[in-house]
Amino acid sequence: CTMLRTDLKHARERQLVAGEVMKQEVQKTLLKRRQMRDRGVPQAGGTGEMTVAEIEYLNVMEDIKGLTKQLGFAERAFQLVKDRIELLIAKYEGLLQTMMTHDDDDDDDDDD
Repeated sequence: CTMLRTDLKHARERQLVAGEVMKQEVQKTLLKRRQMRDRGVPQAGGTGEMTVAEIEYLNVMEDIKGLTKQLGFAERAFQLVKDRIELLIAKYEGLLQTMMTHDDDDDDDDDD
């Protein structure tokens, strides 16, 4: 779980960086379009192609999605194991208590 949390933290950091790069690309594109428009250059529509930053952002989102899913599975598995261990401990404590009670009863019988 700890390793998955660390991986998820790093993926979220990459997401922030990719988001910032994407914002910078948008600002540059808008500035270029504004400059071209101001010079009277006709503008065609977008190419429909994704920028490198957009692709990186989508890749990071997929990583985060996968890591979040894995972390959820790992935490549920950990909780199941923990619950099972706690049940076994309670069972063994009960058995020890029963054994100690019987030993005390046997000691009382020996005194008679």
